[in-house]
Amino acid sequence: MTVIDDDLGRSGSGVSRSGFEKLLSAICEGRVGAVFAIEVPRLARNGRDWPLQKVANVALEHAAGA
Repeated sequence: MTVIDDDLGRSGSGVSRSGFEKLLSAICEGRVGAVFAIEVPRLARNGRDWPLQKVANVALEHAAGA
């Protein structure tokens, strides 16, 4: 298990966060089996900028290409 806490204290409303980018990269590399967050707002803050959907899309794209 890897804990990514690089973005502590940063808003979840955008995707320009180093920890979030690490998560997406790990998913693309096939190194992620599950994603857990203390709270959903840690992955996404609002419906307009919904990074959580980006996580799901990246995971699905990786699975389809695997």
